[in-house]
Amino acid sequence: MMDLVGFIKKMESVIPGFSNEENLLYGPEIKFYSNRVELSNDFETSVDSLYAIGDGCGLTRGLMMASASGVCLANVLAKVI
Repeated sequence: MMDLVGFIKKMESVIPGFSNEENLLYGPEIKFYSNRVELSNDFETSVDSLYAIGDGCGLTRGLMMASASGVCLANVLAKVI
């Protein structure tokens, strides 16, 4: 939280009025679950050596599973490299 407060204070020097207490700080989370990328069993896309994991490729629907897919890909890449 303190990092966010520090960011707002620094932005005030660049954009006067940025830290006005009436301003609303909003960050939407947008997910496209219907977009599913075709992957091999090793998370590789149809583009050679391009791998996809997590929510961005439609593989998972949350932080826990996205993290787990990252660990799985790390294991795959450890064998490849």
